[in-house]
Amino acid sequence: MLKNLARWGAGLVLTASVGGLISWPWWLELFVHFRVQYVLLLGALAPLLWRARDGAAAGLWLLSMGVNLAYLAPYYGGQRAHGPANAHLVLANVLAINRTPEKVVSFLEPVRRM
Repeated sequence: MLKNLARWGAGLVLTASVGGLISWPWWLELFVHFRVQYVLLLGALAPLLWRARDGAAAGLWLLSMGVNLAYLAPYYGGQRAHGPANAHLVLANVLAINRTPEKVVSFLEPVRRM
């Protein structure tokens, strides 16, 4: 039972981690927001894997942990992204069937030059 729990847990986290990378259907992208929780869950599964001594579950665990840590490393690794010191943020709620996109482009043009 311990082996099955470890396998299911690691497999579920791996499925959710990879599912977040796929953006179709749209709801799969929701899984991308929980990478920290996936790492914490995998940390809780580590003792179960150690006790179960199951190579397949350990492989799933390592793959899941690697995928999630690779995405989290830039945020928690101490290195900052290099970019312009002054950043501008523009939020525009644009209707997808907008018939005059040139108005939006002309609004954004001065921001792009900064």
